[in-house]
Amino acid sequence: MIDILIPVANGSEEIETCSTYDLLKRAGAKVTMAKVPSNAEDAKSLNVTLDQGMKIITDMNIEDAAKKPWTMIFVPGGSPGTENLAKSEALVGLLKRQKEEGRWIAAICAAPALVLAANGLLAGEKATCYPVLHDKLPDQSMAKEEVVVSNKIITSQSPGTAFKFSAELVKALFGNAKMEEVLKAAYPKP
Repeated sequence: MIDILIPVANGSEEIETCSTYDLLKRAGAKVTMAKVPSNAEDAKSLNVTLDQGMKIITDMNIEDAAKKPWTMIFVPGGSPGTENLAKSEALVGLLKRQKEEGRWIAAICAAPALVLAANGLLAGEKATCYPVLHDKLPDQSMAKEEVVVSNKIITSQSPGTAFKFSAELVKALFGNAKMEEVLKAAYPKP
């Protein structure tokens, strides 16, 4: 079973979170959303309000999610979601273990710069992110690309590139044929 973790916090970005969740589910992945609370009061529930006001209920908290291995961890952007994710010791520790063990990490928008690069997870990797944050990437040689795959790290720029990014995640995990199948169902041609 391909197990995907999506950590989300208040202020995570809707399009990035939901489109990626949707395409991975369509491909057959088991997708779990884990709440990363912004403070002790926020930790009392699994409810999250995304950056444009959409409300979701996550499956578990990040402390429980950090106790198990994941095929892939996908970190969405959004503000102040990215900042809330970046300050989570449980999430950062989980991401570091994920990289050390050679498993997939994916991030979009501000998350490649503010979560991954800020915690040393992009050392030796090519990546992209939200354009105003390109200077925070350790290697900016592919920063202008919409989606970048570097070893076991996949990054993308913004809500506008989320669908293409999600398709690339499906391809990395399930192969090109499954990606084409999922895209055909999600975006049928007349």
